[in-house]
Amino acid sequence: MKKSHIVKLILFPLILIGCALSMNFLVFAKVDDSLTSYGQFYQEIKDSLDVAFIGNSTLREGFIPLDLWNDYGITSRGLSSSPTHPEVIKNAIPHVIDAQHPKVMFIDINGLTFQQKANAEFFIKQYYSSITNVDYKKDLEEKYSYLKDKGEEFELFKNHNNFRQQQYWESIVYPAQFKTKGYYPNRIIYKVKPLDTDPNLVMDLPSDGKEYYEDILSVCDTYKDEVKFVFTKMPRFNSTKSQLDETYMLRSIKDDIVLRGYTFYDFSEHLDDIGLLPNQDFKDFEHLNHLGAKKFTNYFGKYLTEAINLKVKTHSDEVIDDFNKAYFDTYEFLKKIEDKLNRKANR
Repeated sequence: MKKSHIVKLILFPLILIGCALSMNFLVFAKVDDSLTSYGQFYQEIKDSLDVAFIGNSTLREGFIPLDLWNDYGITSRGLSSSPTHPEVIKNAIPHVIDAQHPKVMFIDINGLTFQQKANAEFFIKQYYSSITNVDYKKDLEEKYSYLKDKGEEFELFKNHNNFRQQQYWESIVYPAQFKTKGYYPNRIIYKVKPLDTDPNLVMDLPSDGKEYYEDILSVCDTYKDEVKFVFTKMPRFNSTKSQLDETYMLRSIKDDIVLRGYTFYDFSEHLDDIGLLPNQDFKDFEHLNHLGAKKFTNYFGKYLTEAINLKVKTHSDEVIDDFNKAYFDTYEFLKKIEDKLNRKANR
């Protein structure tokens, strides 16, 4: 038998097995808690974070915790999904505080402008199935009866194919975020076309948003003596009507947040100070690319040290080594993305 035939006989079954395994993962794979951003957050060393940030995909793709560590000596990480529902936020706040006792917690409240109670169950199940802490799971089970039926835990499988494809994507993206502390870099340049924003217009939150606003502040009231809370929105140029409306709606609670003893800081009102450019620093109409994320993170560090006057924790050697290793393990990879984007921007 010719050598080429022997090679084909060996390669064919190997390729067939490889394809079968890939399809098995895509179609039949079980949920792996460690793949999700939620799950990874709770795997951080206990009480290791100075700053915790609860937000959406705009946080995950626009904030670089390891730059904040290298440039300012501040440990941080975001608890984020796409999106993070207000129902999840009000439950995650005490979990994050128990796990990390951060000095400062930023909460992106943009979801108050569009998320509804009607779809909260889906996101609670997503959060519940992503975390491994037994106490946090019990806390959720006591609040939501549908979680006590274990058969309901995987309601996500109702949209079977879409969910499997999403998990397949996460299996590629999220493991890398172990090293980047939850940051997902983007190497695309999208030219945003900003719309004029009325400086005086104010709109009311929808009814569900108002209820969630009160719920979230009520939770924060329990911890306000031990954690500084900052209610915020990630930076972006308003380029759609829905974005304009979201800006106007958040203005309706800005003053009330301050009156109740908290800080409101909309980073979109400081685009010039951050140095963001609409034709260079975005991946799409709302997410920052890596160049924009670097600018935002630097500004965020200045805000923490100058405006917040953050005093960092005394970190153990284990925490310092963990953040140093993560920074150096990802430096070259992120530098290549930065260089590629700079070349694109300068064309």
